[in-house]
Amino acid sequence: MFPKMASFPDQEIAENRKPPSEAEVLDRLRRGRLTLSPLNLQLQRVNEGGASVDGVLEVNWGRERSTFLFEYKNTSSSRVLTNAVAQIKRIAAEPKTRSKVNPMVIVPFLGTESLKFLEQEKVSGIDLCGNAVVLGERFRFWQSGGPNTFSSSAPIKNVYKGTSSLFARCFLIQPRFASLNDLRNFALGKSHFTAVANQEPSRLVKGTASKVVKALVDDEIVARNGDELELINPRRLLDYLRQNYSYYGMHKVDAKTILTQEECWSRLAKVRGTGLKSVATGLGSATHYGVLSTADRPTIFVNDLEKTIDLLDARPTSVFPNLCLVETKSDVPFFDVRQEENKLWASPVQTWLELATGGPREREAAQELERDLIKGAQ
Repeated sequence: MFPKMASFPDQEIAENRKPPSEAEVLDRLRRGRLTLSPLNLQLQRVNEGGASVDGVLEVNWGRERSTFLFEYKNTSSSRVLTNAVAQIKRIAAEPKTRSKVNPMVIVPFLGTESLKFLEQEKVSGIDLCGNAVVLGERFRFWQSGGPNTFSSSAPIKNVYKGTSSLFARCFLIQPRFASLNDLRNFALGKSHFTAVANQEPSRLVKGTASKVVKALVDDEIVARNGDELELINPRRLLDYLRQNYSYYGMHKVDAKTILTQEECWSRLAKVRGTGLKSVATGLGSATHYGVLSTADRPTIFVNDLEKTIDLLDARPTSVFPNLCLVETKSDVPFFDVRQEENKLWASPVQTWLELATGGPREREAAQELERDLIKGAQ
């Protein structure tokens, strides 16, 4: 279990899960209500060096103690964190700042990548969820794994997973768009569920595209020049997509059919456009992209397991199965599919995500595909 920072008793904050304001954090530091065991945090001063920083914090670990000049931000985006680090480093290095005062930032949430970034920049950081990297004069403290309890401080979790993440994936297919409308139309054109079911996904709307782009710009993944949009950090985009990818909600069934692979794909092709969707999983598509040899049996995403089993004359079994069906109600796996005769392969991004979140062999295969995705997005 990871120790948690002090909870906030204010009912409205607890219900809305909103990050506290600067005044609330300073008040709790004064009263010793913000804790991170085994460290002891003691507020020494507020607004050290004028209004440019929030204060000075003394951190004790046993007999060791260090003093930190800190700045609090109530959002946790990459852009905000990067700017806060630059600000606190500059102030801590000023001649008027007394000696042996180390730079620190406090934000609502710090993921593993953010902690690594802070450590690389030699800046300490603590969050309000029990995660921290504290670089003292004679000690080093690292703690991660505490979940993000602030929904409003985690824009990444809103735009890098689910249907809204499809707008983010578009930049890995085509790194530049003339406008927001251009991006949206591109996303609609890559949506297999639009093409086969003749219906527009309700979440692939301009408003959602605008929110996704704003988050991508804030996280310094996309640059905006007037109406034009351009991907500038494909590696970070891939990292955020990987961190938020999940198999949650998928139902996997091994089955046996008398049909050959070609016959299975032929039957599936005949019902395209009726609402029954199918595409090879990312793992099942790895051979198509030449990065990994997979099992001979097809592994296919479908949106209706019962109908697909009937269509393929299959029966669920764990004894010598020759077919694997993965039911999902999500539109995401059916985005940017690649067709080869009757077969539909998962997109390169979907394939990379499944490999990158798999075992050692899959992760190794993902590296080759990742290089291709980054090269193609430049």
